[in-house]
Amino acid sequence: MPFNYKVEVMPSASANLTAWLDIQGANRWQLVQVVPVSNITTSGSGASTTTSGQVLCYFISGSN
Repeated sequence: MPFNYKVEVMPSASANLTAWLDIQGANRWQLVQVVPVSNITTSGSGASTTTSGQVLCYFISGSN
C-alpha cells in the first residue's frame, strides 16, 4: 500500500499542547516518530513553566 509522508519541525512545547496533533489526525496523518533537534530545556514551575527547543515530527498517511 503506497503511503505519503511529511516532516514538521515543531516547538518542543507541542508535546504538552496537543491541539496541533488533533488537527494532523483529523487530516489522516499518523505521528510515527519524534526526534529532538535542539536542546530541550524547561524553566519555571507550575503554570509558569516554559519549555524551549525543537522536535522533528515524522508523519505517514495511507491516503493518497
